[in-house]
Amino acid sequence: MSDAQAVAAFYRARSGRPLWTESGRLRPEAEAAVALIATAAEDGLDPARYGGPRLQALLARARSGDRRATEQAERALSEAFGRYAVDLRTPSRGQETAFPDPRLAPPDTIAAALRAAAAAPDLGAHLAALRRMHPLYEQLRTALSEARVDGDAADIRAILANMDRLRPLPRLAGRRHVLVDAASGRLWMYEDGRSRGAMKVVVGSPEHPTPLMAGVLTHSVLRPYWNIPEDLVRDRFAPRVLKDGVGVLRAENMEVLADWSETPARLDPAKVDWRSAAAGRIGLRVRQKPGPENMMGAIKFMLPN
Repeated sequence: MSDAQAVAAFYRARSGRPLWTESGRLRPEAEAAVALIATAAEDGLDPARYGGPRLQALLARARSGDRRATEQAERALSEAFGRYAVDLRTPSRGQETAFPDPRLAPPDTIAAALRAAAAAPDLGAHLAALRRMHPLYEQLRTALSEARVDGDAADIRAILANMDRLRPLPRLAGRRHVLVDAASGRLWMYEDGRSRGAMKVVVGSPEHPTPLMAGVLTHSVLRPYWNIPEDLVRDRFAPRVLKDGVGVLRAENMEVLADWSETPARLDPAKVDWRSAAAGRIGLRVRQKPGPENMMGAIKFMLPN
């Protein structure tokens, strides 16, 4: 579906009811939306995508009260606004973020962006809030402005690349949350819009990278088990058992289970076909029991994904 078709579908669902005009005249929010779109370059977006000069011309004609001009301005502004709202929160290809909890996901289509604007109790407040991003992104936006004055091209490229990665992050407007930077292996805890603490964390390797994702920490588990991913069992633990014997499992407080159910039966490691497991012909559930050596530590924060 093209952008114009998405806008047309939006208005069909509203029985043609306008968003930016009222009684044949432009609402103040229409001017606010055009001003918002005009800031696109400050976020590393291409202003040409939103047709700023054409929008300004259409709005100028609409101010005269011409009915045809007002209708054109209404549809053109919705298309430009929807495109801008999606672009602001969408990274480039290859930097996509997964959202196990769809409540955190930004609008990913023009129709979704327009529906969110139409459903807002206060359209003006919705527009004012739209450009507010995660605090780390907003720091980079300021850095971009400064680099365009005093920095070099390499600085600007680096800032833009990081802004691109951070676009999809939920704004979380002051809500407590944690942010993990896989590149530096650091975690930050944010509260009231500010970083309140940081710590080192273990992240994935180039072969098994930490995915880009955002979700809700639902609860914590004290003294957790570590359920070892089947590929690690195949590539790391099964070869070790074949080399050194099942004693390596006892040494690391591990057990082999029959399946992935809530109450699995325990298997005798000596009776497991470790050669088939190492070859990938069978999958095994192996977990490390709670204790001081457990890879999950003393507390596991649950993040459904």
